[in-house]
Amino acid sequence: MRSEFELKIADSVRANSAVFLRRAAAELVADYSYDDAPLQQERATVVTAFTQMSLELALVSFLIRNNGIRCIIQGASSLTDQEIETKWQNNTLRTQRFEDNKKLLEDTSPDIYDFFEGLIDDFQRKRNKIVHFHYSFDDGDLYDVKYEAASILVHLVSKLMYGHEDSVDYPEKLKALLSDDLFANLVRFPPYVHYVADIAAENSNKVLTCIECDQVTFSDLEMKCFACTFEYRDGELINCPSCGETAVLFDNLNIDINDSVPALCLSCGIRSSAFQCKECDLISAAFALNDCRYCSDEEGAAEPTPGHALPAVQPKII
Repeated sequence: MRSEFELKIADSVRANSAVFLRRAAAELVADYSYDDAPLQQERATVVTAFTQMSLELALVSFLIRNNGIRCIIQGASSLTDQEIETKWQNNTLRTQRFEDNKKLLEDTSPDIYDFFEGLIDDFQRKRNKIVHFHYSFDDGDLYDVKYEAASILVHLVSKLMYGHEDSVDYPEKLKALLSDDLFANLVRFPPYVHYVADIAAENSNKVLTCIECDQVTFSDLEMKCFACTFEYRDGELINCPSCGETAVLFDNLNIDINDSVPALCLSCGIRSSAFQCKECDLISAAFALNDCRYCSDEEGAAEPTPGHALPAVQPKII
């Protein structure tokens, strides 16, 4: 349980991280286009620096909330709680290096750290060269910054900012930080979408269209979008009465107390209704109420197999 003082500092640091998050996102999508042109040198420099600052501050906030403020302070064992608070108020508190904080994250939250290690290290190298030298980006760097920065901001920084909260709606949190328009431009940024679409494909039987950001980056296995981070944890997919794909999303939490609920196919986009058949208790999607695909009297009725019986794959988390 963190003290009121620790939570106050964590909130303050997170607010500063959000400042750099907004600036990085705005710079990144300022030249919004669908071509493969690399960023300009100056813009890449600004985006890298702001992204790294947002990441470092978000990490500090996360570590304070999860491990207490002493874990990020140099010489913490020789300081009393009151001395720590006084030094913080006087801006004389000395904290650990980012490298030390990364190691602590790796030790205490490997699930967050492992899949972003490469991106973190690469960004840190670029940032250090920008600060201490004149870093000259080559064309590959100028293009890679587009998806690397967006991935760090959307996935990692948001997780560090709000990962301590249960049942977090990350898209809504990011919208609140960025504004609806900036959030939409960021998660639909073409180089970033191309990058996460490949990852979604590795984690899916079929990649579907996300109902939140309208990108084809929603995994039918993970039940989440790899672009905007929208998750439908309690949802399941059933067969579409139009295209036949196992891609129809519906509100299964309320289907047992309603005659039917709205349903949408994430593959073909056709709307239908989902209902629980009163005869067989299985759930179907159809255009006519109670037109059950499992116990229909018509010849060729579907076999009563679960709507989301899909073979498991080893996920690559982002």
